[in-house]
Amino acid sequence: MLDSPHLAEAPRLHKTQPMATPMSLPHSFPLLLLVTLLRHGDCALSGAVKVIAPLPISATAPVVASGNSDATATLERSNAAPLAGHGSTAGGTTPAATAPGANAASSGARATPRETPAAPKPKSATHSGNAPEAAASATPGTPAAPPRPIGFTVISRYNPRTMVLGYQPIVDYLSRATPYQFELVLSRDYFEAVERLCRGEVYLASLGGMTCVRAHQECNAEPLLRPLSPAGLPSYRSAIVVRADSDLRRLSDLRGRSFGFTSPLSTSGALVPIHDLHRAGVHLRELGAYRFLDHHDSVARAVLLGTVDAGAMKEVVAQKFLPAGLRIIHRSAPIPAVPIVAAPGCPPEVRESVIRALLRIDPNDPTQARMLAEWDPEFAHGFVAAPWSAYAPLVAMEDELRAAGLQVGQWNR
Repeated sequence: MLDSPHLAEAPRLHKTQPMATPMSLPHSFPLLLLVTLLRHGDCALSGAVKVIAPLPISATAPVVASGNSDATATLERSNAAPLAGHGSTAGGTTPAATAPGANAASSGARATPRETPAAPKPKSATHSGNAPEAAASATPGTPAAPPRPIGFTVISRYNPRTMVLGYQPIVDYLSRATPYQFELVLSRDYFEAVERLCRGEVYLASLGGMTCVRAHQECNAEPLLRPLSPAGLPSYRSAIVVRADSDLRRLSDLRGRSFGFTSPLSTSGALVPIHDLHRAGVHLRELGAYRFLDHHDSVARAVLLGTVDAGAMKEVVAQKFLPAGLRIIHRSAPIPAVPIVAAPGCPPEVRESVIRALLRIDPNDPTQARMLAEWDPEFAHGFVAAPWSAYAPLVAMEDELRAAGLQVGQWNR
């Protein structure tokens, strides 16, 4: 974490030696974030959010929030009260945490979407887990709506507040534009997101290229769609940054200096920068030290604070922090855009509904543009199909590094 001033010496990596383990989120923050979402009755969250906090072993049941609260207004508040005795939601229902092993659920009237009104859907209690079962459709000839929300998870690219603000509107749109109800599931790290998808706890996930490869290898999960960039390209770039006042100018200057990566399973925060350093003649063992941080913005802040001399992240994140004092010294070649991936058990009708809904996105439509302004910027420019072959170059990249003695993206935490 950023509050630790110590950096371990960079170990020599061999085929039998995994890379350093990624650090998990603080034990209190995701739960406090959820409590804050639930506590304030003057706010309204239009969809369901499931925050999986790293609870003690004796209390590992997930907490599910649904009903009325406003993510933006509520998340601005930093003081969260204990879960016991928190206030009612705006919908009049008081959510409660359940005992270990039990479902935690709450219900309430969903807020009316601001963008495009849609016909109301049958309400049902929110349950932990996924595996929706088909229910009788109210109208003959229409797809049956599952009685439980469909889980949609996202790898932990950013801090939980940013994740909720950027991805909850996407989940809300899918609930309006398809016959199904969806809930956002926040996983603690990249590994857990893949595990949830492969275990069938969620049917859909927004993964990175490398986690898509892992999910395909582990359980034959399939990419469905990938977002377009502002330029209309199905790709993005990784960036290596330093402080604006740093003497570092090129990749070869990084020998003997400290470096920050994101998750070992990150494409733009680990695989690609390690590959680019290797191509520039800088082996990981030649770095003075390196560490893996929680999120892309965590790396940016670590560089700004001087915790590390340089770091790797998505170019879009690097651009955001340039005014704060970062400087980009390297941009990667184009990387296949981050895919939306379906679990092997995802029903075909759910897949097709999601594909149709997202392919209808048109950023040039004024009405949709207002809606897309609330989405994570990476997903606000339309979608195209995501064939598995688009991610094959990442497998070749990993094979090249493995042949050089670098075990990138170890499956074990």
